[in-house]
Amino acid sequence: MRSNFVRLSDEMPESKANGRYINKEESTMDANKRQRYEKISVELTKLVGGRENIQGVAHCATRLRIVLNDNELADLKAIEDVDLAKGVFVAGDQVQIIFGAGLVNDVYEVFAEHNNMKNMSLSDLKTVANKKMNPLQRIIKALSDVFVDIMPGILAAALLTGLSGVLGNIEFVQADLS
Repeated sequence: MRSNFVRLSDEMPESKANGRYINKEESTMDANKRQRYEKISVELTKLVGGRENIQGVAHCATRLRIVLNDNELADLKAIEDVDLAKGVFVAGDQVQIIFGAGLVNDVYEVFAEHNNMKNMSLSDLKTVANKKMNPLQRIIKALSDVFVDIMPGILAAALLTGLSGVLGNIEFVQADLS
């Protein structure tokens, strides 16, 4: 009787396998996915201007975020047509490619591996992107970051002030205050 389980190293390089055993159907599916993601990685690398143009890469819940040395080298229109990509845009100094929740994790892993990029957190990537800014841009960014943090408090105070003003003009509320 033949087993449905194979040793990963029988189908994959030893460095990736670590001698684990998985279901054959899973290994075929994983190999197919990996092959698809490697094709996407090769295409993306070419479309963003090559490995030498990539400063850093990270991902959030839905987007692959790439900081480039020169954004002008990236072909954003062609990136939109990449397999599984749902959209692309530039935010600050990051090219952000939308893949969707879950999928982006796998695409990022293969893309980072393909480009020999270390695992970067979003804060690491933002630090790299901030280094490209001139001093005036850095000051404006620092000020905007402060307001982003306190904006919920400002909005809550404005809503309470407005609510207080409206309730203060209602006859029923004025009668109780007297």
